[in-house]
Amino acid sequence: MGMLSEGLTQVLIPAAALVGIAFALLQWYLVSKVKVSGDSSGDYSDKLIEEEEEGTDNLEVSIKCAEIQNAISVGATSFLLTQYKYLIVFMGVFAAIIFVFLGFLGMKIATYANARTTLEARKGVGKAFITAFRSGAVMGFLLAANGLLVLYISIILFKTYYGDDWEGLYESITGYGLGGSSMALFGRVGGGIYTKAADVGADLVGKVERNIPEDDPRNPAVIADNVGDNVGDIAGMGSDLFGSYAEASCAALFVASISSIGINHDYTAMSYPLIISSVGIVVCLITTLLATDLSEIRDVSEIEPSLKRQLVVSTILMTVGIAVVSFFGFAIRIHSLQFRNREGCQELAPFSSVLPLIVAYSLLESRLSGNAKPLYNSLPTPVQDVADSCRTGAATNVIFGFSLAAMYGIAVAALGMLSTIATGLAIDAYGPISDNAGGIAEMAGMSHKDS
Repeated sequence: MGMLSEGLTQVLIPAAALVGIAFALLQWYLVSKVKVSGDSSGDYSDKLIEEEEEGTDNLEVSIKCAEIQNAISVGATSFLLTQYKYLIVFMGVFAAIIFVFLGFLGMKIATYANARTTLEARKGVGKAFITAFRSGAVMGFLLAANGLLVLYISIILFKTYYGDDWEGLYESITGYGLGGSSMALFGRVGGGIYTKAADVGADLVGKVERNIPEDDPRNPAVIADNVGDNVGDIAGMGSDLFGSYAEASCAALFVASISSIGINHDYTAMSYPLIISSVGIVVCLITTLLATDLSEIRDVSEIEPSLKRQLVVSTILMTVGIAVVSFFGFAIRIHSLQFRNREGCQELAPFSSVLPLIVAYSLLESRLSGNAKPLYNSLPTPVQDVADSCRTGAATNVIFGFSLAAMYGIAVAALGMLSTIATGLAIDAYGPISDNAGGIAEMAGMSHKDS
């Protein structure tokens, strides 16, 4: 049974990552089938996936859309190339990997899809929604799948050096999370500053000085504004969430390595944090198909409920999926968790059957926190409990309420919140892509009837 579980673990993690990458490329291909007519000759080419361009019903509008898309994409690419030129010096090879697989490709698909979303809007709200959502899914699945796959490969390679020294192995792996945080510092802050400066500048020139609409083609700052949507809200957001994703995974792996799991060299139990992420990719894949292939948007008012449904469905499916995997395949083999204290003794944590409950709780908390926080803040008992937990210092306040599986429970809970990151990021990226599409429609001179 042990060998079977270990074999399943070694297959599930890379398989889920590769399926996530393949699904992202499929969404990319489906978006590329929306034809944009325009001259992309010269030094710049927007064809990340080769296709034969065909004309549309309104060739002039289509050409305008293509030209505007190219201008936005060139500006966004220029920004990232300048930013990553300094990052490569700072981060070396790791920065190059993130540059290719995360922020850069996510930004490129966003600029690749904005004009296509605009043109699809002429066929109906549903067509535009599917194109924009699929484009966002590319970003989400690339981040989750590549983050999982690179971490898994790093562990396998480091293991050839460290051998049975699991504590040393997973302590070294924490550098993966540090690199993700460094990327987030540059990507999120740099992109955020740029997008806010461009947005305010465009508004000041257009709305304040000239009294013209926000995306009026006469305002030269509009392209910079749209570039900011991509480098800040797409590439920057992606690097930020990747940092959180990498940190949570590495933290859970390291905490497990210094427990009885690492001491006993139980590979399947040790891989539980990666298994959570693997199940999350599969769950988000199913959720995305429900949004793009099994439902139809007929009116603008149906978009927001559809996006909220994705969060609810992904949470329910993830809760069920992680429970099934935990109880029937993996975590049932973790009978108990033990940690060393300062005196070298062993502190026994409760049975590992609580781990799926912790993941489920973190998922539900992340979805319901918006409504739950006002309730908890207004009741005297929870507030008093938190105040009492601070009497012995900040540390007891941090771990208050997470005694089920000690520090490992906190690490797994954080990872549980990020387990459906592919769906969450797809929804987040949908916003800037749609915003760009609306700006392109106005700049291209499309009427409300057309769009």
